[in-house]
Amino acid sequence: MSLPKDADIDTICVHGGYPLEGDGATARALPLHRTTSYQFKSVKHAADLFALSEFGNIYTRLGNPTIDMLEKRVSLMHGGPELGGLAVSSGTAAVLNAIQNVAEAGDNIVSANNLYGGSMTMFQHILPKMGITVTFVDPKKPENFLTGINDKTRAFFCETCSNPALDISDLEAISALAHKNGLPLIVDDTFTTAYLQRPFDHGVDVVVTSLTKWTGGHGTAIGGCIIDGGSFDWTAGRHPLYDEPDTSYHGVKWGHDLPVTLQPIAFILRLRTNLLRNTGACLSPDNAWMFLQGIETLPLRMEKHCSNSLAVAQYLKGHPCVEWVRYPSLPGDPMYDLNQKYLKGKGGSMVVFGCKGGREISGKFIGALGLISHVANVGDAKTLAINPATTTHSQMSEDEMRAGGVPPEMVRLSIGIENPNDIIKDLEQALQLSAAPSMPLAGPPTDMRGNRRIPLFAREATIRDRPFHYNLFGQITRVGQQQPPLVAIAGWGVVKEEWGKLPFELSATRDVLTFDNPGIGGSLEDANNPFTLESWCDDVVKLAEHEFGAGVKFDVMGWSMGAFAAQHLAATRPDRILAATFIGAQGSRKTAVAGDGAFFKLASKTMPDAQNSFADNEQRLRYYFSQDVVKEEEAQDWEALVKQNMRFTRPPSTVKKQLKLLASADVPLDKITCPVLVVTGDGDTIVPPANAQLLLEQLTQAFHKELIVMPNQSHQCWGLCVPRRQLSFQARDSSWATHVLARHIQNFHGSGTTGDVAAASKL
Repeated sequence: MSLPKDADIDTICVHGGYPLEGDGATARALPLHRTTSYQFKSVKHAADLFALSEFGNIYTRLGNPTIDMLEKRVSLMHGGPELGGLAVSSGTAAVLNAIQNVAEAGDNIVSANNLYGGSMTMFQHILPKMGITVTFVDPKKPENFLTGINDKTRAFFCETCSNPALDISDLEAISALAHKNGLPLIVDDTFTTAYLQRPFDHGVDVVVTSLTKWTGGHGTAIGGCIIDGGSFDWTAGRHPLYDEPDTSYHGVKWGHDLPVTLQPIAFILRLRTNLLRNTGACLSPDNAWMFLQGIETLPLRMEKHCSNSLAVAQYLKGHPCVEWVRYPSLPGDPMYDLNQKYLKGKGGSMVVFGCKGGREISGKFIGALGLISHVANVGDAKTLAINPATTTHSQMSEDEMRAGGVPPEMVRLSIGIENPNDIIKDLEQALQLSAAPSMPLAGPPTDMRGNRRIPLFAREATIRDRPFHYNLFGQITRVGQQQPPLVAIAGWGVVKEEWGKLPFELSATRDVLTFDNPGIGGSLEDANNPFTLESWCDDVVKLAEHEFGAGVKFDVMGWSMGAFAAQHLAATRPDRILAATFIGAQGSRKTAVAGDGAFFKLASKTMPDAQNSFADNEQRLRYYFSQDVVKEEEAQDWEALVKQNMRFTRPPSTVKKQLKLLASADVPLDKITCPVLVVTGDGDTIVPPANAQLLLEQLTQAFHKELIVMPNQSHQCWGLCVPRRQLSFQARDSSWATHVLARHIQNFHGSGTTGDVAAASKL
């Protein structure tokens, strides 16, 4: 039994390099040989091994049965001779050994200028100290390689697909130029693997590869491999290392003295017996065994890597937070045609892009990732990300990086084999967070889960004979960084603990005062003190002064019906309001799309004068949540939610009048002069998102205004009502939406309003 000569790479990855009858011990699975040395059969046997007249094991630095299986398998995968592979300690060691095996002091290599940063550093700084010079050229025009040739040039070097620019080399054109000048073409095929491309089929002579990446595939071992294609003629007179006697090995002339059967692999034999034996960059048998396990699934993984990468590239293409995207399989990509020719049209598993806003925003994007790992590696089963300009290529100047296709804002994504939807979700939340420049936060969004039970309106105060129920979240940053206080006005029908998440997160940079729906507190009406919008605005200012001091200026935020109140404050109290945020707001009653529609009719229907019943409250809540979501909820959780929201302690007639006053107010939006942030959810069915644009257009005098549309969010667009999520507190996870919206609000309110304070928050 043996491996068919025409076996497909899928079969080679499983069987290559290991005889089907096993290793003599009848073991079918690949064995791991942990040994440093091997017994010789006789003195003659030992001498024959050292004289290369017989193949066998001498010392694990030179070879090992487990490593031998790996070398054979990798060489066969590439279409090389079975004995053409040599495993070494890393991909970097593979590059260095391959160059040192053709060049010595005084020699020259012509190389592409778009290499991996570690290879660039080696070629620019390490090799010159050994006397080997490197001439860099732009490989996108193959003829450029000719400009670097001199009588000391020993090889051309490039990457099949460059790291990280994703430029695909035209191997046939470059190899033809190399061979015309008697030179071998050495390529690093780490980014393509033998599954997507066999470089020997396109004229390449020597392949170096990092086994650490896709070949191993799991980020558990480091290693590299060099493969001799067995096709280059080393006797043409351009390579003294193969024409002149090797004094370190019995004076052998590697290009001339080997038996005919071994001459095709002269390159790899010289490397093993000269460089590997004497410089020692050998691979561990344990790592070789792990790579062999990974190789068996390489074809399966690469298919998944590539399909996921295409999905990610298509998602990023045209994203409002993304400046540019590179992926060879995207139509219109500059490498699209070469991808069709050299990579089976599959594109590979790397995607690179730049965030709008440059290097700083790209860095914040990486810092905001959750599922995706920030590590200096590629080719893992897990999705990985890094900013090359600050890490892998940081030794290069900015001009050198740009010349090599590595702009400072580039994010390098190594796409894993997870579900592509989960990868894209993580990218989306990180892009949103990075789009709102960073501000101090109360803590990671997961910390907010425990905050759902924070009593929202635990404090009471009597302002001008009116009782207010409110709470105060204390600013937690150091003295000198506090922003002005924020007054946050809840809407009608909101769940208390869920509303508390947003003010709590905003308290990272300021004191936040939040009070009962819709900002009316417990205000009662009597003949001597009637409730009006003007009197209510006076009450809010007095409450702010009660907590923050006389004459205090503050920011205001309102959601839903609370936004009406916030709008009125901003329009009528310009001397007190520094900035405003309106969430789920209708704007002017005259121009709002919803007009006097279902929401306000429902408000009257579910607020009878006599009582606020369980049935009425349930009807009101069902208006907020989609019926599919309600059906998925456990009955006891739904009942608890309905009961919890029945918190009106004031006479229903008073509440009804107050709601009517707020909801019917025609707020003069053109009188608002402070900065205004308008927030809406793209799935809001209560106040259509179109209202947000109308509102923005009505803010004709606002000093600064912005619109934020929260994707996949409804009326409670900080994450209270996420589609297809359960309603119960423990089942829902809307923290990311809260976190994202808080970032946007913090950034907007912080622009031009942050100032030094004499003392830290009194809390």
